[in-house]
Amino acid sequence: MKWKDILLGAVATLVVTVLGGIAVYYFTKEPDDKKTERLIYSVQQSASFTGGNQDVAFTIVKVQNHGGIAAKRVILTITFKTAQIKDFALDTNTGSKEVAREIKPRSIGLTYETLLPNESVTLNLLLSAAEKPVVSIRSDASLGSEESLGAFLASPKAKVNEFLELSVPITGAVLVLLAAFLTIFFRRSGVFETMFSDKNNAGFLLLHHGLVDDAAVVLNSALHSGRYDAFTLSNLALCKALKGEHDQAKQLLRAANFREQHGHAKAVILFNEALISLVVGNKDDAIVKLKEAITKSPASIRQYCQRSVHLDSVRNEPAFYDIIKDA
Repeated sequence: MKWKDILLGAVATLVVTVLGGIAVYYFTKEPDDKKTERLIYSVQQSASFTGGNQDVAFTIVKVQNHGGIAAKRVILTITFKTAQIKDFALDTNTGSKEVAREIKPRSIGLTYETLLPNESVTLNLLLSAAEKPVVSIRSDASLGSEESLGAFLASPKAKVNEFLELSVPITGAVLVLLAAFLTIFFRRSGVFETMFSDKNNAGFLLLHHGLVDDAAVVLNSALHSGRYDAFTLSNLALCKALKGEHDQAKQLLRAANFREQHGHAKAVILFNEALISLVVGNKDDAIVKLKEAITKSPASIRQYCQRSVHLDSVRNEPAFYDIIKDA
């Protein structure tokens, strides 16, 4: 297996492991408030009307078991200091069994056998005057507390969204920092050159250091193994031209240009075409091709021009020197 494949596989495994670990932890961890009952209530004074012979006001009291286990023998008491209860309506979202009820002018007492998780009881009260009641709710195991209306509206989806809002940016930042660290480390240690080397790169180095026969063997092997990129094809075309096989060189160049090339790939094709023009003695065409190649990838092509043995004979000629002098 190639080092490139090993590295990519390791990074992919790391990313999946980190994200998967966070997700599994969150979705399998039982929240603390789901291990016990938790009775909560809210009071909403919706409206009041004054005038005429009677004053009236509306108040809503909602009770819910926000925990993870059933609350047993739940007793709810609602008391007013001065306002009288003219009428009330009771609404439950389940079939909670009411076992006792006590109605007085200024108080209501309700008792339920159980209140299961997420079950709620809502009382709509018509009062003689606007007044916030004193609410007491308790079970055999706990006392209730007042919560805002938002506590009743919270959902598992909202909690997931809160988790993702926090965890995704943090995880992304950690992975970016890790990738940056690994990139710097591998680059400084020279590991990239070993891991990402291939037959085309080897053939290119051999070719431009004068080992044309060896380069041809390596590049032919790359081609026969399925490589068909512009780099391999144009490098092999230069090998063929240097060996006097000009017809095959032309065919390989046509193959390299079969797909429209851009950027560095096109620059390498032009560089190899310039050297082929030199091989056949056409210096003018070689200069034109080199200039065009340099415009597409200046730093790399000038570096190739400085180091390739195939330009040794013309490198110091004014026309060529002026092209590559900034290398």
